Amino acid sequence: MPQSPLRRALAPCALVVAALLPGCAIRGTVHLVQAEQALAQARAVDAHTWAPSDWAAAHAHMVKARQEWAHADYGDAEALCNQVKTFSAQATTTAQANRSTNTRPDAPPPWVDPAVLEGKPPVAPAPAAEPAAEPAAQPAVQPAAPAAGTPWSGGTP
Repeated sequence: MPQSPLRRALAPCALVVAALLPGCAIRGTVHLVQAEQALAQARAVDAHTWAPSDWAAAHAHMVKARQEWAHADYGDAEALCNQVKTFSAQATTTAQANRSTNTRPDAPPPWVDPAVLEGKPPVAPAPAAEPAAEPAAQPAVQPAAPAAGTPWSGGTP
């Protein structure tokens, strides 16, 4: 059976798309691994202690990059990974400088979760307590009892 001209025209396009899709995932994975390595390097010099602001920024961007990668948003994940690498390098440099001069950094910004500074995953805030439920209001008019002799009254017909 002969193929339609449209099918013949779309076949090469489908092959090109199929060949390029795995490349996006591979490239995104490479950037994710490089960002993880940069973050590990910052962790190795105790950046969470000596450069908490830079560390927190790098860590927060890494969390978001993982989310974007997991949702197959490889372009966004790549951009976030580049920011992670930048913040991690800055955290590494600042931590090394602060450590060599024994200069304690200022307190981290208030939005930084203390767990993140220790290299742990962030802790979700506890859910707010719900107010006590009010008792159900009684209807203003009580429903009428079924008439005698109906199947719902429980009496005889």
